[in-house]
Amino acid sequence: MVHFFSRSRAANPAPTPSSQPAQPTQPFPYRPLDPTVDGTRLVILEPAKGFQDPVRCRLRHVTFGERPKYEALSYMWGDAMVRKSISIDGHPFDTTLNLLDALRCLRHKENERVLWVDAICINQHDDREKSRQIRIMPYIYMRAKVVLAWLGLFRPPLDRRSNLRPVEDWQIFFYPGGRFSDQERGAVLQLLCSAPYWNRLWIIQEISVARNIQICYERHAVDWKNFIQAVSAVRWSNVENNIPMRLKREMEDKYAEGHKLQNLIENHQQALCKEPRDHVYGFVGLASDCVDGFPIDYRKSLFEVWKDTIMFKNSERGGSRHDTMKFGRLVQKVLGGPSIATADEIYQDLTLRKAHPGQGSIRHGMDSHNPYELLIASRLVGCIRSFGPTHHSILSDPKEVARWRASINQYIPRVHVAGAMEESELFLETMKERGNEALKMITSFHRDITWKPSIHIPRTVHNTGEGLISGKKQGVSGNGLRSSSYILKSLPTEQHLFLLELWGGGHDSPGRIGLAPPEARIGDLVLQIHGIERAVLVRNDNGLLRLVGIVVLAENRERARAARRESAKRHLKFGAANFAPGGPSTTNLSLDVAIAYQLLLG
Repeated sequence: MVHFFSRSRAANPAPTPSSQPAQPTQPFPYRPLDPTVDGTRLVILEPAKGFQDPVRCRLRHVTFGERPKYEALSYMWGDAMVRKSISIDGHPFDTTLNLLDALRCLRHKENERVLWVDAICINQHDDREKSRQIRIMPYIYMRAKVVLAWLGLFRPPLDRRSNLRPVEDWQIFFYPGGRFSDQERGAVLQLLCSAPYWNRLWIIQEISVARNIQICYERHAVDWKNFIQAVSAVRWSNVENNIPMRLKREMEDKYAEGHKLQNLIENHQQALCKEPRDHVYGFVGLASDCVDGFPIDYRKSLFEVWKDTIMFKNSERGGSRHDTMKFGRLVQKVLGGPSIATADEIYQDLTLRKAHPGQGSIRHGMDSHNPYELLIASRLVGCIRSFGPTHHSILSDPKEVARWRASINQYIPRVHVAGAMEESELFLETMKERGNEALKMITSFHRDITWKPSIHIPRTVHNTGEGLISGKKQGVSGNGLRSSSYILKSLPTEQHLFLLELWGGGHDSPGRIGLAPPEARIGDLVLQIHGIERAVLVRNDNGLLRLVGIVVLAENRERARAARRESAKRHLKFGAANFAPGGPSTTNLSLDVAIAYQLLLG
């Protein structure tokens, strides 16, 4: 047990609501680090007799070749609006109250203390330096003599908050038995385990790579091993799921599958950080599959970070493509949501890549000639055989609804009519509920794709280029489904319904009804993408496969019934694709990474 200098409880009162943030000062005049060698800055924390004495530090540049001796601070930055000033090399330096508390409590009475503190040692206004330093942060924490995990200065102090008798010897407190009951010990440990520090994203890396850890709080410190033993010994509900215990298990299992980048992002998606890029960059140094490098660059947009992450996941040799889009949606969420890229930015990204192919790629074992292609798990579900009314008319004109139902009855094989009617009813209900959102999900664009289907297409469908109108019947195809219930008089300008000829079946197949963009034509192939609601429309144009748009599909009959039962409990969905990998109609579709992102919008 380490004791820092004692102080009166009144020395640092709780902040009041009237506390005002400090006025911003000039940026600290950092001397640049040498980018040609691996090195960093260290903080020389000067001693002080009293808690309220001004905090004075000096900065020292070191290279790792010098084998510097230092301790690394792991802490939560705290409220950035409440700024406090310390002195570094004689210059004022703005910091947060939590870091000020840590420096006050950690400094010695007589001797200097050498620390590495990210907010001080990294020039936060220099993105190039920040990117380089964060890339070597795992080594910085691994190289430290001790990692000091600062839980904070509890206000009021722990013994007062937990009704604990004054603790004269905290060394005794952390061992079973003695004069402290399990109830007293548990009260304090619950407070320590619920400190905001444990919710911070960066501690996962900082603690996991450390050789030695001390848990620091108020003026006390305890070794990690003793802290975890005490937490394990106290009986309270769900103790195994508190964050310190989960970190302990991760440290013991850090060379296993769970330490791949994807798993770390998934397992810690609730961890907190102020910089959204850190939801990815904060795990790169810890991830077992990032040994070949991952591009850390804080100058990149959030959309570029998303692309880097998904291309890295997709390039893994032998990796599963089955969850690429599901993982893509999670990364989109932790980086800030769909707004991290607009439709215009996606279009510009595609245009720039067409003009400058191969720039800025992450290959990481990719065999594709195009480093921006993703292999996405997909399923060929069928082709468009018939068109119906526009989105507007089906929702506003009762006559069109009647005509649409008559079309289903006339052109769907008799054995499937009842199911198709149910699917249509729920599909129209979903379209009404989701309104403009549904229309935004359906888009058109022409782009060549590379697709080498690993499945057998039942027949070659002749694309007539025909689409919509009014009621002239055409011939019936061999499976009993007429090729069109409407004949095209002019190219449509609105999204319109279609009937799908399914190639296959089963409980996880979509329904036979969908909504397509104006460019859709009879014979276009429909492929579902695993894990998302939208499907893609692919056209075989004289042997050249072309992605012509995005469609939505109805749920199948079983899912339609379930949706009715649960409509009060869940948001109505279109035909989401949750097929099992390796099925008879599954294949890998090669899509540009920007188009894959567009599939996630809506």
